[in-house]
Amino acid sequence: MKITFVSYLLGFCILVFSASANAQKTYTYSLSNGFQASLTDAPALIQIPNDDGISGEFVMREVPKTICGQTRNIEGYFFEDNAGLQFNNPEGFISETYSIAFTFQIDEFISPPSWVRILSFTHKDDVGIHILLTKSPDYGTLELWPSGTVGKSNFFSPNEFYQMVLIRDAAGLMKIYVNGREFAEYDDSETQIYIPQDPDNYIIWFRDFPKLGSGEASPGFVSNIVLANFLWTKEEVFQKWEDFCSDQ
Repeated sequence: MKITFVSYLLGFCILVFSASANAQKTYTYSLSNGFQASLTDAPALIQIPNDDGISGEFVMREVPKTICGQTRNIEGYFFEDNAGLQFNNPEGFISETYSIAFTFQIDEFISPPSWVRILSFTHKDDVGIHILLTKSPDYGTLELWPSGTVGKSNFFSPNEFYQMVLIRDAAGLMKIYVNGREFAEYDDSETQIYIPQDPDNYIIWFRDFPKLGSGEASPGFVSNIVLANFLWTKEEVFQKWEDFCSDQ
């Protein structure tokens, strides 16, 4: 009877530990005055300086009435040209399945070159999500390099606010939302390039691939970054945009 009870207790503990390890988690970085997330077990974001050693600073910016229907001030992080932020993905947090949101503004489309990097999951090569400057310096189109352009042409412009959401399921289908609405789809099942992966296992925003030396980047502002190890619904994505536009 004693052995049976111990075995039961051990099995229960393993089950609880397994459920805890696979629990749904969301790391929210508000970027108001620091790089810590709302959950204490989340790693802090890392500032990445540009080639001149300059990173950025916390600032206040105005969201114009044309974006959300009302004028409001928000806190966030200004990043210098070709500087950025890095998230070191903890073991067991996100891999094939994730939801990622970040609300940003690009101050200017610096060209040449003809790209502004938004984020990447590896710096082993030039793979990344960019804004292709299709009508420089005024307009750009989303490009998943090296796979091509996606979404609406000439959609992005400097000084506008955009909330980009990436939702990737276990089959490799990635849906991209912009400002609460579905923008494009991409099948990453074969390339597997839009997931954090070894040996680096990190995500980088706004900083260009260092070895290129071409500076495919521009200065800008980011108010928040959110990462989750599960799939958000369309309603949850739209609510995030509503939350950004509210006074809360």
